[in-house]
Amino acid sequence: SHTPRTRANKVAMTRLHGLLAASLLATCSAFAPAGAPALLRQHGAHNTHSFLAHPHPASHSSGRKPGRAGGALCLRAAAAGGTDAVLAAIQRGDAAALQAAAVGHEAQVAAAGAVSLVFLLSLLSAAGGGANKPAKPYPNNNTYDHRTAAAYFAARPALVAQRTAQLLLQSGSFGLSLLLDQVTGQLDANMERRAASLTTLLTQLGPTFIKIGQSLSIRTDLMPPTYVRALQQLQDQVPAFPTEQALKTIEEELGAPANSLFSGIQGSEPVAAASLGQVYKATIASGERKGTSVAVKVQRPQITEQVALDMHLIRNACPLFKLATGYPGDAEGLVDDWGVGFVNELNYEEEAINGEYFNEEIKKTPLRDVVFAPSVVEDLTNRKVLTTEWVEGERLEKSDAKDVSGLCSIAMNSYLTMMLETGRLHCDPHPGNLLRTPEGKLCILDWGLVQTLPADLRLSFIEHIAHLTASDYARVPSDLVKLGFVPDGKEDEIVKTDAVEVLSSVYTQLAGGGGAKK
Repeated sequence: SHTPRTRANKVAMTRLHGLLAASLLATCSAFAPAGAPALLRQHGAHNTHSFLAHPHPASHSSGRKPGRAGGALCLRAAAAGGTDAVLAAIQRGDAAALQAAAVGHEAQVAAAGAVSLVFLLSLLSAAGGGANKPAKPYPNNNTYDHRTAAAYFAARPALVAQRTAQLLLQSGSFGLSLLLDQVTGQLDANMERRAASLTTLLTQLGPTFIKIGQSLSIRTDLMPPTYVRALQQLQDQVPAFPTEQALKTIEEELGAPANSLFSGIQGSEPVAAASLGQVYKATIASGERKGTSVAVKVQRPQITEQVALDMHLIRNACPLFKLATGYPGDAEGLVDDWGVGFVNELNYEEEAINGEYFNEEIKKTPLRDVVFAPSVVEDLTNRKVLTTEWVEGERLEKSDAKDVSGLCSIAMNSYLTMMLETGRLHCDPHPGNLLRTPEGKLCILDWGLVQTLPADLRLSFIEHIAHLTASDYARVPSDLVKLGFVPDGKEDEIVKTDAVEVLSSVYTQLAGGGGAKK
C-alpha cells in the first residue's frame, strides 16, 4: 500500500544505515587487537547474510541478488580517507589485512567510524518513533518504557546526536588507552591507572554510567579486584550539584520555601551525593516534629530526561554490540529489565513505601530488634524529595566493632527473609547502604531499587534448595524451569550437562560449613 515515493525513501534510509554501519564496523575491525573477535571475519566474504552484504533491502522482483559490493561502496563513501587496500581487506573480511592497511590512515578511519556512530544512532532513533510523539520520555507515571522513549527522542534527533558525540569524545581516550595497553602487553602494568581513569570517566558521563559503575563495583565475579576497588569510590564519592538547585527542588515539590520546612540546608554542603540525588542533614523547622533530625534526599535536576536518553542510546547500541561480540542473548531485554528498576528509583515515594514495608514486615520475624530501615517523614516526602529520620552510624565494612561479624550474619538472614518470606528484596546492598548503629543494630539504607518476588517463585526456590540438599536430582531440571533459569521444554538439555552436579556440589559445601574452606 506504500507509494513509490515512500518505498524509495525507505530504501534510501536503509542504504544510509548500511553505509554508516559499514564504516563503523570497518573502524572497529581496523583497530581490533590481534586475537580479538574479528567483526568482518564473522560477517564477511563467506556469509551471504552479512550486514555489509545488505546495505539495502533485497528486491526479489528485480532479480538482483545483494552482494558485498554495495557494502564496499558504502564504506568507500563513508571512509573517504581510506585506501584501496583498506577497502579490499574489508571485502575479503580479512581483519589482519585491514589492520595493516589502516596504518597511516588511523585518523581518517577512526573519524569515519566515530561520525558514523553518531549519525547511525541518531537515524535509528528517528526511525524508532511512531506517529504520536509523547511530551515526556516516560509519560505513564514515569515508568520505564523503551517505546515511548523511542517516540520521544525520534522527534529530537539533534539531542540524540549531541549526546552520542559527547559520549564518544569523553570515552574515546580511555578506549584507545586500553587498546594500546593490549597491543603493547601493558594491561596488567597499567591496570591501576586505567581503573582510576574509568572511575573518573563514569563520573563525567553522568548518573546512568555512575549507576553502572556502582553495580560493577560489587561484581567481583566480573571485574578484576583493581577495578572493583576503584569503582567503589562511586558508592559515596559522587560530585554534588549546587545546594541552590536542591533548595529550588524542595520548594517546587513540597510547596513551601525550604527554610520554612527545614533548618540547616541553606548554606550547607550535602553529607552524601549519589548518582540520582544527594542527602542533607537537617532538622524539621515547624510542626509536631519540630527539632527532629532528618536526612533530606533531593533528586538531581532534569535527571529523568538524562537517564531516558542514555537508556535509549544504550538500547539502540545493542544490535551493534551483538554484532561486534557475537553475544547470543537478548541484550535489549537485559537493558529493559535493568531500566525498569533504574527508572523506578527516580520515584522517591516508592522508595518510602519500600522502606516502610520492610519495617512492618520485619517486625513479624525474630530479626525485629536488630535490623531496620530509616523511618519516613511522610508529609515531607514526594516523588523528588525523601525525608527520613536521621540515623547515626558507620559503614559496616569500615567498623572495627567486635560485633561486625554478627551483624554480617544478620544482614545475610535479613536478605534471606526478604527473598523467601516478605517477598520484597532490597537490591542495592553495596557497603555504603549498610550501617552499624551505636546500639549495635543494622540499618539498611536506600530502598529505591527493590525486586518483588511472587509467592509461587519463593516457594519454587525453597523447593529447589530442598531437592538439592536431599539429593533429589531428578526434580532439579523442572525447578530451574520454574525459577526462569531454563526455558520451558528444555529440561532434557539440563540432564545432558553437568549443571545439576555442579549445583549439588555448591550447596553441599555451603551446608557443610561453606565452600571457601573446601
